[in-house]
Amino acid sequence: MRVFAFLLFAPTKKGLLLIGGFLTDLRSCTLFLSCIVIIQDTTEVRRPTLEATLKGRQATTNHARVVEQLGRDIVSGRFDTGALLPGDAELAQRFHVSRTVLREALKTLDAKGLISPRVRIGTSIRARAEWNHFDPEVLLWYIETGVDARLLSQLAVVRLAFEPVAAGLAARNATDAEITTINQNVSSLLSGTLSAEDAVAAMLSIHTAVTEASANVFLQSAHALLKAALIGHFRYDPAFAEHVCREAGDSYRALVTALLERNEDVASSAMTTIVHAAGAPA
Repeated sequence: MRVFAFLLFAPTKKGLLLIGGFLTDLRSCTLFLSCIVIIQDTTEVRRPTLEATLKGRQATTNHARVVEQLGRDIVSGRFDTGALLPGDAELAQRFHVSRTVLREALKTLDAKGLISPRVRIGTSIRARAEWNHFDPEVLLWYIETGVDARLLSQLAVVRLAFEPVAAGLAARNATDAEITTINQNVSSLLSGTLSAEDAVAAMLSIHTAVTEASANVFLQSAHALLKAALIGHFRYDPAFAEHVCREAGDSYRALVTALLERNEDVASSAMTTIVHAAGAPA
């Protein structure tokens, strides 16, 4: 009698299933298992931190590095409005890059509205009102170089201008899957089991999902502003999410109900209350 040993591997939700055994009768396929072992996967599933969410991709090229460092310097107020940046030779030496790389970086900052290059005069800093404040990198630099109550209040006012509209449109246009996702995140946020950071991450998921569900491409492009506002609030006050849940928990629930019932007015009203709780002036 011949004996055929075997060893099989199969992935499962709990880990790796290891099956070992032997066959003694190939004709009748009699099977004797010697062992069944599940090797559990102990790898921890981690969600991205808020810092990783805010920054996204890190600067990996000389061009991106110069844009990032100069952009931060400008947004932080290191250079006054109207002031001239150092000359190309000095900046190229400072960043250890070629003049070609430097000039391309300056073109990028010019496109963001931060600087104004002028022949024979130099590159000057534009007034803040001329900056593209909806640019994701400009918003990032604001948050990275210092968050204050005035900045957060201004971001909250902008949120109040578009989020209630987005919520109303979401009640009209959201798919069942989108509503389910929003509902799940609201339940998670209000469960009281999340850390302060994870609670803000859940809030961000809710608000970006609502703007996405609006089916309006202009509202959908506001994700960077929402990210800056919510993460900025968390940096300024780590108890931010706890405060919003306490003040507007019922409004989050009302928002979900309104989406399920396709009630645009109630969805808009609920979002208005939520954004007020997040710092928008009454």
